Formats: sequence, C-alpha cells, structure tokens
Amino acid sequence: MAKSANSLLLWIILVVIIAAGIGGYYWWLKTNTITNPPDEMANWHVVNTNDLSFRYPDLSTKYITPQSWPPQITESNGSFSCVEGGQNNSGQPGMTIQKTIEDNTYCIENTSEGTAGTFYTTYVYTVQLNDKLVAARFTLGYIECGNFSDLQMTECENERQTFNLDILIDKIIRTIRL
Repeated sequence: MAKSANSLLLWIILVVIIAAGIGGYYWWLKTNTITNPPDEMANWHVVNTNDLSFRYPDLSTKYITPQSWPPQITESNGSFSCVEGGQNNSGQPGMTIQKTIEDNTYCIENTSEGTAGTFYTTYVYTVQLNDKLVAARFTLGYIECGNFSDLQMTECENERQTFNLDILIDKIIRTIRL
C-alpha cells in the first residue's frame, strides 16, 4: 500500500513538472516572439529608370505642400565634400550644411523664395553611396502659419514641428538601388 501511494505521488509530481514545463514554454514563446512592425513603405511608390530605382511616399501634410515631388535622384562620379555656409554650392542665397542622419553623412543645400502667404524651399541632399555621389532634389512649399486663425495656426505650427524631413529623405535614399 505504501508503495502504491509513493507511486501515485511520483506520478502527480511528474505530471505537475511536465505541465509547468509546457506552460513555461508557451509563456516564453508568447513573450519572446518577434512581431514585425507594419511595413511603412508598403504604400510607397516605385520609380525605375535605366540607372537606378527608389521608393518614395506621398506627403500626407496639410501645410507643407510638395511642389517638385518625388525627389529627382541623380548620380555622378566623385568624392563627397561639403562646403558649409550661407550660400548653396551653386552660389545662390540659401544655406549649405553637412549633417549626419542615422549613419549617412549628407551635404544639404537649400534655397528659399517667397510669395504672398507661402515660401518655397528647394533642397538638394547629397550623399556618397558606394562609389557614387547621389543627390535628391525637390521643392516644398511652406504655407505661412500666421495667416490662419488660432486653431489652424496651431495645427500648422504643430505640423512643422513634427515633420522630420531629414529622416524622410534618409529613408528614401536607403531605398535607392544603383
């Protein structure tokens, strides 16, 4: 009788250990499963030319309007250099800066001009990709936020503060296939 009680106790202990092991495995699997984030580029457009291809999104901004979009991507031979200053590399009034975005170093040129209620900025982001210099040129229009009522002005200013052009262009550049 003592032998069967010990046997029963061992079986109960064994079942509890197996159940705990299975439960622990499923808990570990649930907490350690890597879920892929949604592909933010799934709805991006594709441009294919003879020399390269790249992807770009529609701009979903209300107060920043694309004037020359998608970016015009060009490639050339040469080494990266950037002369920073108050004029772009073409000598026009504007600004030229060197900036590292993620792990790419860009020479960013911009030239702005205005009309009543909107100013337009043409950008050129140049980066070294492998043995090529790649430039992305585009123009955006920035509606003057001060022309709106308080609610729209706040909405416009918030859009300006949250719109990260540098990260967007870096993501586009990373899609380029030469």
